[in-house]
Amino acid sequence: MQERVDDFERDDSGFEIEGVARRYSVERGASLVEYALLCCMVALAAIAAMQLLGSNISGQFSSVSAQLG
Repeated sequence: MQERVDDFERDDSGFEIEGVARRYSVERGASLVEYALLCCMVALAAIAAMQLLGSNISGQFSSVSAQLG
């Protein structure tokens, strides 16, 4: 059996159903978790780019250095 008390709906155990649902259903912009996931994805993309291009760039610098000196 559920009863309504002070804008909160309680079930038989006394647990506030609407209060919890209202508290966790409000979304205002991006959350910290979303920003953390975005930072991780950017970091992974940067690491992958550095690994793929690192040997090419190193080879170019070695070639220029050999031609200069």
